[in-house]
Amino acid sequence: MASYTNVPDSVLEPGDPVRSVDIIAIKDNIEHYAENNGTTTVFTAPGTWTKPATVKRIKVTVVGGGGGGAGGRGGSPVQVRGGIGGGAGASMRWIPAPSIPGPVTVTRGAGGTAGVLPPMPAQGQTRSGGAGGTSSFGAFASATGGGGGGPAPGASGAGSSGNINLPGGRAVAVGRIRDGQGSLLSIPNQLVPATTAGAGIAGVGIGGGGTGCLTSATPGSAFAGSAGAGGVVIVEEFY
Repeated sequence: MASYTNVPDSVLEPGDPVRSVDIIAIKDNIEHYAENNGTTTVFTAPGTWTKPATVKRIKVTVVGGGGGGAGGRGGSPVQVRGGIGGGAGASMRWIPAPSIPGPVTVTRGAGGTAGVLPPMPAQGQTRSGGAGGTSSFGAFASATGGGGGGPAPGASGAGSSGNINLPGGRAVAVGRIRDGQGSLLSIPNQLVPATTAGAGIAGVGIGGGGTGCLTSATPGSAFAGSAGAGGVVIVEEFY
């Protein structure tokens, strides 16, 4: 736990010099406050947040669900690479308690569904994955999920209404990929192609897009895409 160091009011007055020791003291104060006055609630399912009577302010982080990756059917001489799902957007907002009138509805976006095999299109085509769901904390902050992959990668999600709004990561390639992400705080998908044919690899982390399948040129070679990772809503309370 961080130690508590008193910081004179004069340190924060405009025009006064700030020494390195003062900066360290301010940092210690912030850490001390967070460790001793905060409560965190993580929503991985829809729910309701009720304002405690003594809370002074909250920080909310919302992340949508990642898009699902596309499935496909190959066939001589075609090799199909399904599009990876887009990463979800994120939004963060600091809210003073008096601005929160009562219980707040929390929506947690699910990950997008995988592009499934039946009914499959003709060889050389893809079956798109589903879009990720939107996460929100009432009307205070919202983040859309990533788009489902199809013949091309899915679009990024986007944050809105927060003090900080971030787009999701977006793949710039298609096909079965190892460690596909596109996750929290706009981390892009990791584009490391897998070398063997197979189904997509599920999205990882929070709001990561699922990857697309990779088929061979063998007639009848068909694989599903993969699901995107679900989103989250995090509420940090300060007293």
